[in-house]
Parts: sequence; structure tokens; C-alpha cells
Amino acid sequence: MDTQADRYFLVPEEIGPALLRLWNCEPAEERDLRDLGRLKSTGVVVTDCEAPRRNFNPSTIILPSSELTELEPTQRRRIDAARAAAYQLKAWLGIRMRPMFEILADLGPTSALPDSTEAADARLLPIAAAFRATTGIFRQQDQCLPRSIAFKRMCMASGLRVSLVIGVTLDPFSAHAWVQSGGRVLNDTLERVRCFTPIFSA
Repeated sequence: MDTQADRYFLVPEEIGPALLRLWNCEPAEERDLRDLGRLKSTGVVVTDCEAPRRNFNPSTIILPSSELTELEPTQRRRIDAARAAAYQLKAWLGIRMRPMFEILADLGPTSALPDSTEAADARLLPIAAAFRATTGIFRQQDQCLPRSIAFKRMCMASGLRVSLVIGVTLDPFSAHAWVQSGGRVLNDTLERVRCFTPIFSA
């Protein structure tokens, strides 16, 4: 995922190692020049670029394995729903007015240590309930990115460490975004997100 140019591209499996060596400034192997030449011809790799590198470093993404569930119905407070709506409106406007790289950078690094304690769940469940309460205002179809950005921001404001994950399917091509705490999906269903291969987290 090229966050600076806001685009996705699929690198052939045999070229992947050469691209990673280039990214990590490691010594090139004999076939790397040929492989990277193929990427240069399509604009994926450029040379003599004066602009500093602004994309994110490759990160390890924890595969989703469970989802946030309510043992008892969570009380939905109007103030929480109003905050969720405000966060979503801000995210929706931001996507249209700011480069994607800046938005993702503001979200901070991926959380390596999941908050899965009972105390964390006591804060997560009301946030999840608040976002469900806004589905009548903000449609869920094709709005997964602003909803997930907003969800993470609201979690951050509550002191919760979560990760925004972006995944894709190839045939046909489709992209999706959701929020995880470790391997637990917070704002979507495990069944849905398992259809996508995670390629980025923030």
C-alpha cells in the first residue's frame, strides 16, 4: 500500500524480496536489478527522488481471530453516540481534505500490546455500542475507512491501544478497513474481515 500516493498495488511474489531489500537498504542480489526494473517501468519504484521517504515501514499484522462480544446488552448513552457521530464526521471530512498519509500518521503506531483486560472491555463496549447507534446517520456501505478511523480516535481518547487494519481481496478487487485489539475485531464481524488479507495497520 502506497500511503503517500493513496494507492494499492500487487507485487508479484518473486519480486517481493527484492523490494523489501531495497526498502531496508540491504545489499542487492544479482537478479534484483532486473526485478526492480520491472517495478520501475510501472512507476512503483522511482529513482533520484528528492522528496524524503514518507511511507510507513512494513509492520507485522496480527491476523483476526475473534471479535468483541457483549455478554449483556450495553447501555447506549446519547452523549457517547453524539461523540461517535462527531468523530465520524471529522474523519469523513478529513479523508476529503487531507492526504491519507497525514491522516494515518496522526493515528500513531500499531498497538503491539492488546488491551484485553476486563477494565479495557468496560470502556470498549460503550464505544462499540455508540458506533452501532449511528448506523442510521452514517451508512455502513463503503464508509468503513472513516468509521474505523473515527473508532480508533475515540478509543485513543479513552486511553485504549487499538490498531486500524486495512485489508484487500483480489478477485474481484475490494478493500476494507476495521479496528482490532490484538487479534480481536472491535467494530466489525470476524466472518466479514476474514474475507480480506490484511496489508496495513496503524
